[in-house]
This record gives sequence, structure tokens and C-alpha cells, in this order.
Amino acid sequence: MRICLLFEHKSTSTGRYIYVQPGRYLLGIQEKVIRQGFEHFTLTIPVLIYHGEQPWEVPPLREQYGEVSKELEGYIPHFDIVYVNVQALSDETIEQMHRFQLLRDVLMALKHARDEGYLGVYLRRWSMFVPEGADWEVLLHLFEVTFVYLQQSSTLSKEEVMNLIQTLPPPLERRAKTTYEQILEEGIEKGIEKALLAFIRKNPDWSDEQLAAVFEVSLDIVQKVRRLLLSSK
Repeated sequence: MRICLLFEHKSTSTGRYIYVQPGRYLLGIQEKVIRQGFEHFTLTIPVLIYHGEQPWEVPPLREQYGEVSKELEGYIPHFDIVYVNVQALSDETIEQMHRFQLLRDVLMALKHARDEGYLGVYLRRWSMFVPEGADWEVLLHLFEVTFVYLQQSSTLSKEEVMNLIQTLPPPLERRAKTTYEQILEEGIEKGIEKALLAFIRKNPDWSDEQLAAVFEVSLDIVQKVRRLLLSSK
């Protein structure tokens, strides 16, 4: 059996519209499976990663149709969504995900996205706790993605950010300076595109939908970056 995890990231509640977007993705996955000639559909599990301030209170999809007679229940389209409320997770719980550094850093960044001072905390933590024997190329991509995301919500001055960057280990310091200077020159969107391009090079099997959810950008931007990558080969 083939199993796929479909990650959807939301910072605000979209109400019952949450069932529309993953529903489109599920149909897209089915179409891809048919084109690839597999005998069975891929079992796809939608996972909602939510870090909004308000509770997410949306009844299951089956209940959105109101009262339906037993004879018609079989015609109701239905899928469950695994709900992960990042705000409900303690920092200690997230930090204990030692074997899943990408997930750990993404969850921490999402939880503290509205915390203007967290960029400094994040950079200091990197300077103190670089994993022993780490794959630096993977770490650099992970660092760059998280840095770009957090920088969007930070109100630190350029001087303050540069002072924090200087506390990082040399490989991270160089990457952070380059990334930050590019953000200042080209804007946040270009910085995200650069980080996205680097991430796709390292993780070519990620779907457009997964990348759009993790980077919180539109599918158009993901596809644009993919075209740039193809044209550079």
C-alpha cells in the first residue's frame, strides 16, 4: 500500500473552506496515480498544521451536509483531517524532536511567527546547539528557509540582525549574511523564492502542494521556481 501525507498549513481559520483546498489536492493526486498507471489509488492522509491565535472549530466534513437520510449517506464525500495545533504544543515538547530537525524547526518557527524577538532566540540557539557530525549542506538549507520565514515577522533593525548573525558558526554566518542582504535588496518574496529553489534542489520529490503549504506561498510561485530550476539545467 502506498501512503502519502498531505500537509496543509494555515495561520488563520478558513472555516469549512478547509475541506475545499485539500479536496482539490486529493483529486490531483488521484489523477497523477492514474497517469502513472498504478493499480490502486494512493492512500492520502491530510494533515492540518495550524498556528492561528483563535481555536479551530470546524465540524467534520460529513456534518457539513446537515441531516441526511440513511439511504443517502453513501453519497456524501468524506475524508478526515489530522489536526495539529502548534500553539497548543509546548516549546519543550517540540525541542524533544531531536531526530526530526526539519519538523522541529518548522514547528518552532510557526509557533513563534508573531513573536518579534524570536528571530534573535533562533539565531542564538543555532550558535550554541549545532548538531555534532551534522550534514552542513542540509543544515544550511534548513537554516535559510527558517531564517527567511522568521525575518518577515521581525522588527529588528538591520544592525541588530547583523550583530546576531555574527554570533553564528562560520558556515551559517556566511549563508545568513548572503540571505539577509538578498532579502533587503530584492524583498521578502525573492528571498523566499531563493530559499525555495535551494530546497527543491535538495528535495526534488516534494510535491508542489507540499512546498506551497510549508513555505506558505501560492502554487504559482512554486511552479515558477520549478521552471527556473529546469531552465538552469
